[in-house]
Amino acid sequence: MRRALVFASILLFTAPSATAAAGWHNFSNRGLGFKFRYPSSWHLTTATTGNVKQVTAFSTDTRYSLTAELYPVKASSSLSGTLRKYVAYARSINGPAVTHYRWVRTTLARRPAEGTVTYPATEGGVHLADGLYVLSAGRRIYSVEIETRGNKLPKSLAAFPSVYREIFKSWRFL
Repeated sequence: MRRALVFASILLFTAPSATAAAGWHNFSNRGLGFKFRYPSSWHLTTATTGNVKQVTAFSTDTRYSLTAELYPVKASSSLSGTLRKYVAYARSINGPAVTHYRWVRTTLARRPAEGTVTYPATEGGVHLADGLYVLSAGRRIYSVEIETRGNKLPKSLAAFPSVYREIFKSWRFL
């Protein structure tokens, strides 16, 4: 009986995690400076727009997506200074909307970050929520945007679908 209990304990503690068992894919890119796991049913694209490098992972039904961007601006020594630099750069590209966001302190990949939730206007009445994280790793500035579509939209970063928490658990900066 004792031997069976020890064997069961070994199996329990060495069983693969739910994400590994689900057949998740790995993304790793030293140039971007991070790696993460994403569901095998999702697609992944990389691009460079101007000087901004990005990777996007999205579900086949397009209900969920994650876009991580690396900006060509050096991070400040403080998170608030890094956020100011991000906002200035994003504003120069996308216009003034980013200056009106309500930012809150949070974390991403065990690093301090600033985050916000927005509800962009869409065509055709699509209900959409974006969660946006801004953080630094080394001297680099990153933004990570998560998006969900549906009738019940999250009111906070923590209320976004659990698939994002699973992805963020695997996130590492290189």
